[in-house]
Amino acid sequence: MNKTITFLIIGVIFLALLLMVFNSFKMEDLRGVPASVTEKARVPEERAALAPSAPEAQSSGALAPSAAKNSPQQAESDAAEQSSSAAGVAVKTVPAQIDAGHAPPDPPPSPPVSPRLTPSKAPVAPEPNAKHTGGGVRNITNIVVYATQEGATLRIGGDSPLVYKSMLLHNPDRFVLDLEGQWNVNIPAIPPNKIVKAVRVGRQADSTRMVVDLHRVPASSRVIKTSPQRLDVRFR
Repeated sequence: MNKTITFLIIGVIFLALLLMVFNSFKMEDLRGVPASVTEKARVPEERAALAPSAPEAQSSGALAPSAAKNSPQQAESDAAEQSSSAAGVAVKTVPAQIDAGHAPPDPPPSPPVSPRLTPSKAPVAPEPNAKHTGGGVRNITNIVVYATQEGATLRIGGDSPLVYKSMLLHNPDRFVLDLEGQWNVNIPAIPPNKIVKAVRVGRQADSTRMVVDLHRVPASSRVIKTSPQRLDVRFR
C-alpha cells in the first residue's frame, strides 16, 4: 500500500514537471509572436467556444442562410483561418475579387517603328569610253608604256578630250606633259627599255603634270594625238 502511494506521488510530480516544461516552451514561442497576432489567434478560438454545437446549428434556421451565401473562396479562407488558429498563428486570407463582366482593358498597341533606310554610298567606277561632261576631276582610263626596238612609247587615254603642253628638260633628263584640268592617274608598270626610267604625276592649280624620267636624252620625242581622248608619246 505504501509503495502504491509512493508511485502515485512520483507520477503526479513527473506529470507536473512535464506540464511546466510544456508551458515554458509555449511561452517562449509566444514571445516571438507580436501581440496583435496572438490576439488575432485568440479570436477564432473564442468564436469556436461561443459557437453552438452541431445539432443546434442544424436545428436553428437563422444560421442556414448565411452559410448558404458563403462563396467557395470564403469557405477556403475560413478553413485556412481555423487551421492556422489551431497552430497558434493567425493567417488572414483575402479571396480574390474577380469581376467576370468587367475585364481590365488591354494596353494600347505601340505604333510600328519603320526601319531607317540609308542610301547606298558605293562609288561608281567611270566607264572606259564615257565622255566627261562636268568641270570636275577627270580620269585617265588607259596608260601604258611599250618597249620597242627603237625606244619606248607612252600611250594615254582619258574619259574626256586631252588638252596638253609638252617640253623636254635636262639635268636630269625628263619629258614633261601638262594636261589641262585635274586628272586621276594611276602610274603603270614600266617594262625594261633603253629610254623610259619611271613616270611621276603631280598636280598644279589648273593642270596635271606627268613627268617621264629618262635614262638618256632621246634622239627624238614627239606627241601624236590619235583621237581627241588618246595620244602617244614616242621616244627614239
